[in-house]
This record gives sequence, C-alpha cells and structure tokens, in this order.
Amino acid sequence: MSDLFEKASREKLRFSTPKGMLTVEDLWSLPLQHKNPKTLSLDSLAKSLSRTIRENSEDSFVKPTEQPEALAAKFKLDIVKHIIEVIMAEQAKRKAEADIANQRQRILEAIHTKQEEELKGKSIDELQASLTALDR
Repeated sequence: MSDLFEKASREKLRFSTPKGMLTVEDLWSLPLQHKNPKTLSLDSLAKSLSRTIRENSEDSFVKPTEQPEALAAKFKLDIVKHIIEVIMAEQAKRKAEADIANQRQRILEAIHTKQEEELKGKSIDELQASLTALDR
C-alpha cells in the first residue's frame, strides 16, 4: 500500500471536487458520509470516481480498452477506498475500546453496590467490630 501513496506523492495527485482541488492529505479530513448527498464526503468522492471509470471504459469482450481518464480514476479510487478502510477500522477500534470501558465501569459500579449491600446486611455487632478493627 505504501507504493500507492508514494506514487500519489510523486505524481502530486490532486482530486477535482465541487469544493476545489484536494490533495491526498485533504482526504483524511473528509467525513465518510454526509446526510446531504451533495456535500463532499469520501463516499461521494468514491462514487464520482466510480462513475468516471464506467464512463471512460469501453465494453469489449475481446480486448477491453481503458481510456487514460479511467486508469487515473481507478488509481484515485484505490486511494480513496484505502482511506475509507483505515478510517472505518479506526472507528471500529474506538467503539470497541469505548464498549470495554463502559462495561468495565458497569462492573465496578456493580461491585460497589454489592459491597454496600453486604455492609448493610451486617449486624450492629459486626459493624462495631469492623470499626474497632479499623481504629487499631
């Protein structure tokens, strides 16, 4: 995959969008999707590149020919798809970590509740003995 980004940087690859030209670095700050389909996102950019590939590829069952525009769009689409995969993996990892932290907190709260119940269940003599043991 590093060859992909090396080639992109050597070619000074730019992405033409309704918001202007974007560099590969700019793609990392785009949202994956947006509620408004006209707003720029990685998904809308990938769809646009996919359309460009289809429009510039000629169907032939003998010798498929691709226009230079289609080849360039395929290269750009590979970069966008890689960025989408990385961002989705990072989001999944953060969600898993948050779920674990949440579960851990719930367990700690349950332990605290059980300890309180256990303490409240002791007799006065047991509680006084516990206090006396603490004062030593």
